[in-house]
Amino acid sequence: MRTDTVSIPLEVIVELLKNLNEEAKEKIFEEVFLETDTSPLTEEEKKLLETAEKELREGETIPWGYGK
Repeated sequence: MRTDTVSIPLEVIVELLKNLNEEAKEKIFEEVFLETDTSPLTEEEKKLLETAEKELREGETIPWGYGK
């Protein structure tokens, strides 16, 4: 398989991202940074999830302003 290399200054990439609309930025974020894992939860993960859900129900979480 042939691989091409392109050198682009970081500043150009940053400016490109700044000028995109929110929908395009979100799509790029999802494609680059989010991974899908469909394997069953481990026992440890199940316990962590139960703890997190309990903390959420009891108001022990801190709001995160992503997407606002």
